[in-house]
Amino acid sequence: MSIDQLRYFLTIAVTRSITRAAAELHLSQPSLSIAIRQLEDELGYDLFKRTNRGVVLTEKGSHFAEHARSLLLEFDSLSTLCDKNCFEKPAALSIAAMAFCRGDEAISALCGSMQVPPKRIKYEEGMRNRVIEGVSNLEYSIGIIYVYQQSRANIVSHLSALRLHVEPLAACEAAIVIGKGSPLFEKRPSVIEPKDLNNMRRIFYAQQGKPSFFRTCLPDLPFSENELILNDRAAYTNALASIPTFSIVPCAAAVLDAQQNTDELHYARISRPHITGEFMWVAPQGQTPSRIAKRYLSHLKRILSSPQPGTP
Repeated sequence: MSIDQLRYFLTIAVTRSITRAAAELHLSQPSLSIAIRQLEDELGYDLFKRTNRGVVLTEKGSHFAEHARSLLLEFDSLSTLCDKNCFEKPAALSIAAMAFCRGDEAISALCGSMQVPPKRIKYEEGMRNRVIEGVSNLEYSIGIIYVYQQSRANIVSHLSALRLHVEPLAACEAAIVIGKGSPLFEKRPSVIEPKDLNNMRRIFYAQQGKPSFFRTCLPDLPFSENELILNDRAAYTNALASIPTFSIVPCAAAVLDAQQNTDELHYARISRPHITGEFMWVAPQGQTPSRIAKRYLSHLKRILSSPQPGTP
């Protein structure tokens, strides 16, 4: 068994495809298949099972993956310590974040505060499951998520089972956001009643989560069958600015308390019920965030605690 075999194995587990894993690892598909077959022969059991959609981990493969991730993490940490030039190179930063967590703003703030910004930054926005998967599989060193109190216990338990460390960054609430296309925009109310949203269409940002959650927790709000479902940030913002629409997004409690908004968007509390939660960061257990990652988290915490919201 070798470190390369473990890296090959985890790459296939993430991509769920030997073909895609081979391309990512710059190997031929036969060579990768042989390496995995040799690893399975050594272990005495199958790590993957083939399906019409690719490959998935077997039960024993999932158990092996947990230990393989920890071992690979330890090895990569040791390799960094053994690198004679590690203190001369700009630190790499790899982050996965849910939409509306303002992770991109923190990257800008970090780079603006450094004389020599990191040369290698990897950043991805996606839904919660994708963020957690990316950190769990060591694609990213840090994940930024938000959770509402209704689901907090289940999510934290799930993160613990995946051997991920989680810490809060700032308080948040589910808030209504409107743009210039809304008849409410000129009034800029600090609290919006459900009846205020009648005859307005809801924009559902595809990376935000499932609309059924808000239908269950906010039964008084109008939800039309012809919602706008968008997965492009520019299209989302343009729709808010041009037609009578509203959206439900996680918003830092500090923004709502201060009632300070951008020129293009207005954030308001929902009259009832309040759905409160937290922005949080996650990382593999036993892995101390690097100095550059700690600086990033410090910037993000400051941004989330400040009254000026970012543009989604």
